[in-house]
Amino acid sequence: MKTSLFTLLLGLLALTATGCNRSNAQGAAAADASELPWGETDIVAVAFVGYGTSFEDFKQTPTFADLKQRYGLPDDISCISRKDEEGEESATDNELYLVIPRDPNASVAVNDLPVERLIDPDADVYGLILYKSESGTPFFVRCQSSGGMMNLEIIIVDNNGRQIIYRPQLSTDDGSLVTPGIVNQGEGSVLDITQPLPTSRLPQSVECSEDPITARIAQGRVFLDVQKPFGAVENRTYVLEGITGRCVGLFAGEIGRDKLFFLCLLMDDGGVEAFCPASISGFNPNSGADFISSGRLPDLKDITGFRQEGDAIQAIDKSGGKHALRPNLLPKPYRSLFHDVDGEEYELRIYPDWRLMFIDGSREGGTIAYYAGQVFQTKADAKSGQYEFRYLMRSHTAFGSGDDNPDIVEKTTPSTASGTFRLTTHDGGQTYDLVLLSGPALFRFKPGSPARFSIVSSYEGQPRWSEE
Repeated sequence: MKTSLFTLLLGLLALTATGCNRSNAQGAAAADASELPWGETDIVAVAFVGYGTSFEDFKQTPTFADLKQRYGLPDDISCISRKDEEGEESATDNELYLVIPRDPNASVAVNDLPVERLIDPDADVYGLILYKSESGTPFFVRCQSSGGMMNLEIIIVDNNGRQIIYRPQLSTDDGSLVTPGIVNQGEGSVLDITQPLPTSRLPQSVECSEDPITARIAQGRVFLDVQKPFGAVENRTYVLEGITGRCVGLFAGEIGRDKLFFLCLLMDDGGVEAFCPASISGFNPNSGADFISSGRLPDLKDITGFRQEGDAIQAIDKSGGKHALRPNLLPKPYRSLFHDVDGEEYELRIYPDWRLMFIDGSREGGTIAYYAGQVFQTKADAKSGQYEFRYLMRSHTAFGSGDDNPDIVEKTTPSTASGTFRLTTHDGGQTYDLVLLSGPALFRFKPGSPARFSIVSSYEGQPRWSEE
C-alpha cells in the first residue's frame, strides 16, 4: 500500500510555498532523529546550513562537524544534487540543506523540478528522479531558490500514509527557511531545525578602497555593488561566488607595502574567507570579471574579528590570539606566467587571495583543460629569488568533443590532488623556473626538472597587465 501511494505522489502538485517559518532550532541538540522536538504533524526536519558548490569542501568545515555530532550523521552521508545537460552536478546550485525524515522506514524521493511546473502547476512535465529510498536516513540536498524559483522537490511518505512534497526555499525577506503553512488531512509538515546565525560586531557593509565597490551581506551571502565600471567589471551587483557556509561579518583592510586591498569574510562557524579585487584587475581586462572567494583559509578557527596593524591584517580568535593573513606575493608582475612547448601554452595563475589555476591551452588560444584550487606560500626569499608553495586542487575541467557530439563539451570533475612547487626568478620577475617538489604531475612536468615560465604569452605577445 505504501509503495503504490508513494508512486502516485510523484505526480502530485506541490504544497504552497508560503509558510509560517516555524523553527525549533534551540531544541535541536539531539543526537538521534527520534529525540528532535517533533510537532504532531511533522514528518521531516530540514535545516538550511549555508552556501557551497562543493559538498567535499563543506564536509571540512566546523559547521559540518557540529551537524554530524548533533544529529549522529553517518560518515558517508549523501548529498543529492541536480544535474546539468551533460549529466554533471549543477555548478549554479549553491544552497545546501540537511534533510532528516522522522520515520526511519519512510519512502523518500528527490526530483529535479522543471521550471514549467512553476509556471503552470498542471503541466504534464516531470523532472528526473535524483534519489529514491525506502529508508528514511538523513541526507543533504544542494539546489537553488533564488527569487522564489525553486528547482528541486522532496517527496516523503511515512508508514502512517502521511505525505509531503516539499521544495526547499529561502525567504526573500530575511533568508529564513520557508515551510508549508497549511497542513491538510493526510499531509505532513516540516520542522525547521536551522541553527540561528551567531551575532557579530563586524560591519555588514564596507567600502572597498580605490575600487568603486561596496560589499554587503544579505541572507548570509556577500554581494558586491559596483558603482563605476572598470576593465571588464560593469556597474551592477555581483555575487561573491564560492563561499562555503554563511557570512556574518565583513572587514576591509590592506596587506604589504603596496597596500593590496583585501575583503575578509567571517563565516558563521568561525572560519575565514577572503577576496582581493586585484584578482580581477590583474588578469586580462577584456576576458570577463570573476568575483570568487578564496575558500576557507587553513588554520583559522574560532575567529571573532579582524584588526589592521601596520601593513598586516590580523585575524583575532576568541582567546585573543592573532593570526596574520599572508597572501601570495611575488616580484611584480606576478599574476600570470606562461610556458610554451610543442604547440601548447600552459598558464599558471597565482592569485593574491590564495587561489590557483593551471590552464592547458593550444597556441591558437583555445583552452583544452584547467585545474582550479587553492595555493599557499610557504617560502618567500626575494634575495635568492625563490618562492615555494603548497597547493590543493579542487576541480578539473576538460573541454572536448566526440563522434556523437561534435560540439565542444565542458566537463568538470572534483579533484583532491595536492603537492608543492618552487618558482625561482633571476631577473626580478620577468621569467621563472618552475620545479615540482611533490605531488602528481598536474603541470605535465617531471618532478625535479625545471620548466621555464615567462610573464609574456607567446599567443598574445605581451604581458596581460601594465607594470604600474
